[in-house]
Amino acid sequence: MVIMRSICQFLLAVTLLIVVHGCQHGSKTSDDIQSGPLLLIQDEDDKYGYIDKTGEEVIPCQWEYAHSFSEGLAVVRDDDGCYGFINEKGEVVIDCQWMHANDFCEGLACVQDDYERYGYVNKTGNLVIPCQWYGADDFYEGIAWVVDENNKWGAIDKAGNIVIPCQWKDLYGYYGDELIPVCDGNDKWGYINRKGEVMLPFKWNLVNYFSEGLAAVVDENDKYGYIDETGELVIPCQWLEAYPFREGLAGVTNEDEKVGFIDKRGELVIPCEWSFAEPFVDGTCVVSDIMMDNWGYIDNTGKEITPCKWSMACTFENGLARVCNDRDEWGIIDKKGHIVIPCRYDEMKSFGDGTFMGKDEDGDWHFLEP
Repeated sequence: MVIMRSICQFLLAVTLLIVVHGCQHGSKTSDDIQSGPLLLIQDEDDKYGYIDKTGEEVIPCQWEYAHSFSEGLAVVRDDDGCYGFINEKGEVVIDCQWMHANDFCEGLACVQDDYERYGYVNKTGNLVIPCQWYGADDFYEGIAWVVDENNKWGAIDKAGNIVIPCQWKDLYGYYGDELIPVCDGNDKWGYINRKGEVMLPFKWNLVNYFSEGLAAVVDENDKYGYIDETGELVIPCQWLEAYPFREGLAGVTNEDEKVGFIDKRGELVIPCEWSFAEPFVDGTCVVSDIMMDNWGYIDNTGKEITPCKWSMACTFENGLARVCNDRDEWGIIDKKGHIVIPCRYDEMKSFGDGTFMGKDEDGDWHFLEP
């Protein structure tokens, strides 16, 4: 997203929504998993282009920056530092004229003009919502959050109409829930609905979005617990940090700054012994050892799938995960920890459908289907 949030956000909440299928350790990001026929790559000059599943470069590596395709278009940045959009033929369909641009979401893309104001373009490049906002988010289920000249948050619809007045000091994400976490003028957090009506009182030092019916909140002692959708505190505020529920489990951090997992009753079902742990995906979780130098996997009972021996590790997708050894060589393991593609590739990317591309030592890309 274009704007930067001012609050100290929950690390695993971001992990959950943004890179739940990617590698966020080291240099790997959510760009490693892409949908569609083309895969984003960089050449030896750090220019961006795209290859297909044959490994053929179908869009030359000529862009200073590029992103994976979204709704048939991809953000690119030219040599002058300006952003525009190309189609899957590599044709520039929206000229590189913006200071920044986001992916297309629901037919619109957030762009920033030379005056550092934000607006939205459609797929023909027409500016359909003027660049008048001091911050802006992508559209999600018909609304987008924006910041006015008073640094207050509100929301607009696709016609640019204000549907939630700009009166909130801060907000924490919006992912389609009816309960939206916002901060009032007294630095207290509560929840509103899509009409801007207050639904749960402003009484917390910080709150998170709801996930699986529960949301993490922070009390006056800066301890984390969980409320349900009625606002009742159902898991006491006792944790140093707490993260969204996924697959019935939520990561929590104890006073020793170690991460474990609780269930929805608040019982610790996986002991706090990890320096870092991602949310569970398909019954598995990436964890790190004491020094956060190595990575491994556990299942949802806490049983070790592989020890923390990988220098990088990605979440499982379709029963497979990419891993990197201490020689910076990539391979693929299954959910039993067995190596199904040996670690011999300099780089590895995923199409998100159980197929992968690996780059060999000569710089050639190969289609991999374990």
